[in-house]
Amino acid sequence: MKIFIPILLFVLYSCGGGGGSMYGSEETGTGDSGDYGSSSSYGSSSSSSSSSSSTTLEATTFIVNGIDIIQISGANDESNMGGSATNLKRSVYAYANDDDSAATYVGNAWPRVRFSGTEINKADAITAQVTKLPNTANSNDIVGINYRPSYQCATDMYDYDADCEDNEWRLFTANGSVNLQDTESVPEVTQTFTVTVQNNGDGNKFYIDGDLAPNLTLEKGKTYAFVQSDTYTNHPLRFSIEKNGIHASKPEFIRGVRTSKANNTIYITVPDNAPASLYYFCHFHSGMANDAVITVN
Repeated sequence: MKIFIPILLFVLYSCGGGGGSMYGSEETGTGDSGDYGSSSSYGSSSSSSSSSSSTTLEATTFIVNGIDIIQISGANDESNMGGSATNLKRSVYAYANDDDSAATYVGNAWPRVRFSGTEINKADAITAQVTKLPNTANSNDIVGINYRPSYQCATDMYDYDADCEDNEWRLFTANGSVNLQDTESVPEVTQTFTVTVQNNGDGNKFYIDGDLAPNLTLEKGKTYAFVQSDTYTNHPLRFSIEKNGIHASKPEFIRGVRTSKANNTIYITVPDNAPASLYYFCHFHSGMANDAVITVN
């Protein structure tokens, strides 16, 4: 007797996602907490759904209104926490609210300038430090100019555009200083300081109202003038959250800071949310303010 046992073959078909995500091995977007997590495309190793990066970043100059500004090409071509960045040559901007070396703007109008490569070249005319800033939470691979994060403007469509300056966003100049807002009119000030430079035997030092690098006290919401006269060009006074400023790898403090080139004066209107301490320093030369501190009340 022959027994025939029918065998039924089931062929199962399934569809795979090629790794589970259209963005590759790392997740894009927000985590459960709503923050950009460590595996986000905004982290240190990934960029976005359409990211590409060059092996070399180039910093060059471009003249705008008689001022040499910095432009960058070769940055990551990506969508990041500031918007959609391009690797094409673009003017770069400083954000006034970045008091330290971490990028804080989040939105879509000011893409962060990020660079995943290692080689950075800059034109001879650029004396500023152009480096990758130390990674911090939500601020990775950021290109810094004199230790300040750099951004593109989303509405600058071509390499000859540099039209986005306002009170909060300023262009970088070739020496790394922020192109501070210049005022022709003299604002109402609470106090005026006269700044001179003398060599006290230990190098050039700032003297304020005749005193060697004194400590100062400023009040929030009030405006102060630092008149430099003939020292304005060669020893420009600037502010920082760290003693010695850029010479200690900390950026300029620019919130509320304006300049008057006609009067050789730096003005600061102390913000209501200013830190408890600020410092003044020379943009070009280290150590000119010694250990002087500005107490903010």
